[in-house]
Amino acid sequence: MQCPKCGYLMDAFAVECPRCAQTAAQAPAQPQPARQTTGYLRPSVQARGQAPANNMPAIIGVVLVFALIVAGVILRPGIIKQQ
Repeated sequence: MQCPKCGYLMDAFAVECPRCAQTAAQAPAQPQPARQTTGYLRPSVQARGQAPANNMPAIIGVVLVFALIVAGVILRPGIIKQQ
């Protein structure tokens, strides 16, 4: 079973969460602000421990392919009549 307040995984027969009981004994009761979430929040890149995506090689590849196509069309004999 999981504690609804802190998410601690308790034993199946536990009535009270030991983590919440310990923090309640150490600190005076303070009202905690309620989390207002409207749905699933995707964890940030830093929280997942992954490096941010680097799309630069893909962008360079697309630009190079485009440049090759344009150069092929321009340099193709018969498309542009030379005088």
